[in-house]
This record gives sequence, C-alpha cells and structure tokens, in this order.
Amino acid sequence: MRAVGFTFAVALLACGSPPLRQFTDVVALDDGSALLAFDVATEGSRVGRIGVDGEIQWESKLTDKASYGIPEPNLSVHDRVVGVRVLRDRRTSLAIEAFDLADGHPVWETTIPGVLVDHRTSYLRTRRSMIEFFSPSSDADSHSIVALDPATGRLRMRSSVTHGLDDSFALGEQLVLAGGRVIVDEAGRSISNPEAVGHACIHEGAYVAFRFDPGSGRYQMTRSPQASSSAVVVVDVHTQLAQRGIKRCFSYHDHLGLVTTDRETSTTRITFLDGAGRSTGGVSVRGKVETQWPATAAPTGDTRFMPLITVDGDRARLSLLDLERREVVWERELDHRNYDVFRVGASWFLVTKFGDPLIAVFDGITGELRNAVRVNAYLTPIRPTSVGGGSLWLMARGHWVSGPQVARLDASTLMVTLNSAKIPVADARDTPFLVDLPRPTR
Repeated sequence: MRAVGFTFAVALLACGSPPLRQFTDVVALDDGSALLAFDVATEGSRVGRIGVDGEIQWESKLTDKASYGIPEPNLSVHDRVVGVRVLRDRRTSLAIEAFDLADGHPVWETTIPGVLVDHRTSYLRTRRSMIEFFSPSSDADSHSIVALDPATGRLRMRSSVTHGLDDSFALGEQLVLAGGRVIVDEAGRSISNPEAVGHACIHEGAYVAFRFDPGSGRYQMTRSPQASSSAVVVVDVHTQLAQRGIKRCFSYHDHLGLVTTDRETSTTRITFLDGAGRSTGGVSVRGKVETQWPATAAPTGDTRFMPLITVDGDRARLSLLDLERREVVWERELDHRNYDVFRVGASWFLVTKFGDPLIAVFDGITGELRNAVRVNAYLTPIRPTSVGGGSLWLMARGHWVSGPQVARLDASTLMVTLNSAKIPVADARDTPFLVDLPRPTR
C-alpha cells in the first residue's frame, strides 16, 4: 500500500509514461470521492481511492489477481472497509481482501473455496455483515450467498439458494430475497427453512409485508418479518391485488404504496394504503413494469414526483407521476427499452443500461428536468453506487490498449468537473422525448 499525492491528470493521461490504467469498477462514497478497482486480471491488480479534485488519496496492491468480470462489480463497501474479490487456486476459489477506507492499509483476507466468479455476482450490506452473492453459471439453478464480518472477515454464514438475487434487500441483519423469503436471521445465521414473507418494505420503522392467504383468498398485511409476532391486517383491495399481482411496495409519508401490474390490460397502478389497509386512492399508467422493479426505484417522502418506466411489447414509456395529486404529469414514448431509473436522495436518474449512454437527472421535489447529457463512449453500467456525495462517477471502456477511464460529473447538474481522460460528454436536452416537457404544478 502507498499513499500518493500525484493527481488524476498526471496518473491517467495517455501521453507516454505512465500508461493508462485499466479500470473495472467504481464506487462513489459519501464525501464525493470514489473507490476504483484497476489493472485487474494482472499481477498488478490494485484498489485505490480518488478525491473529487482528481488526486489519488491512496492505492494498494492486491496479493493476487482481482476477479475480472466486466461489467460485474469487484468492490463491496461496509462502514470502514472496502472488500475486493481476488482469484485463488487457478480460478477455482475466491478470496475477499479488505482495506481500510481511510488509508488503504490491508485489514483482513478471507478465502471462499469452490466459488466460480466468471458469471453474475453482486453484493449487499446488512447492518452488521458484508453479503456476497455468486452464481456459478449464467443459467445456474442455485446460487451461493456468503455473509462476512466486516471488522474481521470471519465467515458468518454460507448458504445455497434457488431464489433470484437481483432484487434482494436488507432489513437490519436480515436478508430478504426476491420473491419475499427471509434467509438470514438477526444474528446473521442461515435459516434452514426460509420464511416466506411476501412483498415487503420498511414503513414507519416497521417491516411491512404483504402475502396472499390461500385459505381466506385475501391479501394480508403484517408489520414484522414474523407474522406470529404482529397483528394481521386484511387489505381491502385484495381482489384487485390478486388480479394484478404486487411488484413492489414502498413507504410514502404515512401511506404505503403498492405497485401492481395488470398483464391483460397492460396497465400499472400505484395504490396507496393507510395503516388499516384501506385504499386512499392511486394513479394508473399505461404499460407494465419490468419483472424486477428494484428498491432503488422507489420514492421517499421527500420525492413528490417520480419517473416510472413501463413497457408494452417492444415499446417503452417514461411517465412522471405526482404522488401528492396522484396523477400523471406527462408521459413520453422512449426510443428503446434500454433504460433504467433509480433514485439517490431527492434526485432521479434516467440512464441507458449499457452502450453509448444518455444520462438525465430529475428533481424529485419539483419534478423538473435538471439536465441531460450523452456520453460518446461505451460505459460500464451506471448504478446507484456510481453516485454519492454530490458526485456521479463514469467509467468508460475504450479499446483494450487504452483501457477504461473515469470522469466525475456533478450529480445535481451533470456538469463535468473532472475529465482528464477527455471522455466526450455533450448536452442532450434536445433528445426528442425530453424536449418541451410540461412544467409540473405545485
């Protein structure tokens, strides 16, 4: 490990020596700086931290090659450490090497035998654990989940599951998989018989879950992961929910929002419920939400306005919803289906999933489009972890000789603040579906 004082511009410019670095992952931190994994798949694999001013604050060499799986993440962050996945034993096992976020000093290393890393992987943090997900193949029937103590690297739990990992989320120390199954208890231990809790979200400090009771034919709402320890409330819109199917629930002020899709009519509806499970109205849009609607696409009490992408066949539609008035402010047909929406704080980001991307940022409080840019370079996917502390970090992948490069944008305005690699970023407010958007009424 070494702390360094040279700047991003000196370190990364393609002007002779030193050569451009090959970056594979970038994670924004709360102070606007970023963690970088670079020079992977080589004996010089490294992890480093770069400040908002472009100065590399520290960089550390890994003991082995970092796992290489663009566009999959290499880095997982929990409190004071960053974990990096490292290949072992000729790619037949994996190790997690952890470094101190402040200075880059090595903290611990844990080997996880028998894990293949050539395919989809991801990570999650619970209150006390670093959770690593691994898929042995792109079409695997089972997946591995590992929980580590972020302070020591001690293996707390290892489990194999057949449920999807794409939409897992944490509640305290519990881990809930897509499909609504709690598989990790409050002590971070694997649950032998995973509890089905249904679609769930956190609301007013409680864990609220919705599940269909086949005995009564009604949807029930409970206020904790264990139904036996909480009062059961029957939802009065059970018929509608049964016909549509719940995609997601979210907390909005003192109400719960349920996102449902009716495949027969190709419509999506957000229904608001009070604490007694009674409907207080809602808003409908044309089209269906995708199968997985991530928690990062859910609003908060501060975000009155919410962009939502729905699809109908090959077509995709972007709608802006006013959650207070419970109405559609505007809707526009997108040029393709290759878009994601996620929220960071009170800002909504519309991004192209891959390729030559468009990035647009909306104000969740006013509903207005702040800015839109197009990047004339192939980027690794822009995720919620790309945004933090007022920074949006981009990682472009050029041809293999030059390798990927990074740039920093102001997360609120999308103005370029750091771009010594000269990644082309241009104004995109003239994109047809963004032109002349109606001004939301407040």
